[in-house]
Amino acid sequence: MKISYVWFDIGYTLLYMQREITYQQVLKEYGAEVSLEKLEKYFHLTDKLFMREYPGVFLKERGVYMPWFLG
Repeated sequence: MKISYVWFDIGYTLLYMQREITYQQVLKEYGAEVSLEKLEKYFHLTDKLFMREYPGVFLKERGVYMPWFLG
């Protein structure tokens, strides 16, 4: 069988980073208690916005989009 293409998904189907947990820990260090459920929801909504409005932005280095992404 000849393979012509290999596709990768950046939409958390094959790979998932636990950024919500890390972000929750940082917020806690600064005295802010935010539930993991809320962080998961807000990251999901922001991901969808960025993928729809700024196609390809997540393919760039994190330093390019992360300050903008986190607001």
